[in-house]
Amino acid sequence: KNDLIQLGVKEGMKVMVHSSLPGLGYVEGGAKTVIKVLINIIGEKGLLVMPSAPKLEYSEVIRGDWVFNVRETECATGIICETFRKSPDVFRSAHPTHSISAWGSDADWLVKDHHLDDTPFGDNSPFARLMELGGYILGIGLDTRWITFYHHFEDTYANYPIQVYLPKKILLHSMNAKGKMIDVTTYCHDNAVSSVRLNNAPSTRKIIDQALTDFGNISRGKIGEGTGFIIKTKSVMSTLEKI
Repeated sequence: KNDLIQLGVKEGMKVMVHSSLPGLGYVEGGAKTVIKVLINIIGEKGLLVMPSAPKLEYSEVIRGDWVFNVRETECATGIICETFRKSPDVFRSAHPTHSISAWGSDADWLVKDHHLDDTPFGDNSPFARLMELGGYILGIGLDTRWITFYHHFEDTYANYPIQVYLPKKILLHSMNAKGKMIDVTTYCHDNAVSSVRLNNAPSTRKIIDQALTDFGNISRGKIGEGTGFIIKTKSVMSTLEKI
């Protein structure tokens, strides 16, 4: 807890967390302890957000016959995220490829329209709404490579030079928290360009990481036996624009 507070996590903060439990070393109580500590710090006026995208096979996406279940489908973003999305009072978005879970102030509003966007990281996404709230990104036990706001930049920056999506939208299916089936028509990422996207090319990762220090006012520190960082969502976007 003290490490997180020293890093800059505060009461009332709206924060998206990217995490690795093994990256922290031994934590008594595991993922539940991490979540409890975060909620204890930010309180009910805060907003805790985590990625909860499912593990998807490319063939399943293309066929379009796979069903994403908000309540049951496991996420592929680590044990802390998986434990969080099953926790009480957590809302999970119905977007089938890049679901987001949230707890606290504005949690329902943050995720409720995610599936209506043409892309997973667009203007109605939790990423856009967290930025609207003046939110932060917190890394626990990992580095800046895992910041998913890079993809929000790919979706919303008018002059972004790489087409990261397949050319046609795909019809997918989700079952929402109330058990209702809904159709979701969305663009899906093109695996053929995965290696040159912002967080995947090693040379680009180094440039971005340094730029977040030079321009983004990122705060870095020790959390448990690992490392961590915290940065404003708007600072990530403005830094990417500069470079």
